[in-house]
Amino acid sequence: MTIWRWAGVAALLTIAVALAFAVIPGIDACGVSGSWVAFQKVASVAAVNAMIRPDCADAFVAALRVSMWLDSLAFVPVYGAFLALVLCALKPLPRLVLPAGIATLGIGMVADQIEGFRLLAMLTSMPGTETMINDVNAATFAKKMCLSLVTLMIGLLLIRSHSAVRLLGAVTTLGGLAVVLTSFGSHFGEVGEQISQYGLLIAWLALAFVTGIKGFWPARAG
Repeated sequence: MTIWRWAGVAALLTIAVALAFAVIPGIDACGVSGSWVAFQKVASVAAVNAMIRPDCADAFVAALRVSMWLDSLAFVPVYGAFLALVLCALKPLPRLVLPAGIATLGIGMVADQIEGFRLLAMLTSMPGTETMINDVNAATFAKKMCLSLVTLMIGLLLIRSHSAVRLLGAVTTLGGLAVVLTSFGSHFGEVGEQISQYGLLIAWLALAFVTGIKGFWPARAG
């Protein structure tokens, strides 16, 4: 298969694993909307205690542990493969763009793993410490910045191509750029939170469509 087709397979796996988070048994035990994402955003020990109440803690904590291992063992590797394959499929590339993109992606994936293991440590020593929460926040920021920069880079490379995928490239670019901008501070308010949460999701869905066009309907790619 071509690199674009392998990227398409990785895109489908990324979507499948992302959907799996929502069906983990007990993930809604405490009635928290977007449980996994919400737990990543805890700002204090008090926030952890408020989220994981005693009446639902057993089922919810077990589900969160499953979520973290699913993230570490499946989601991080498949989205990493997805983005790396897309970068490799984009030819020709300006000099040093590919190694720079792969390096940035690698840093983001490492930060993602650090974030997950610090969250696991918090669950093990419930409700964790402020130091653990600070570590999670730092790792989350690094992950978000690196992954959004790689996404932005890919989007810009797609826009420069004179083909039918330029619109999808524009969506990818805007998604990556929006996450970069809203990652700095909280002055964007609730709107910034929503953009930060869904920007990469929209960008990666656009990229998934690109892999389908490039890999399976290349005549439509221009």
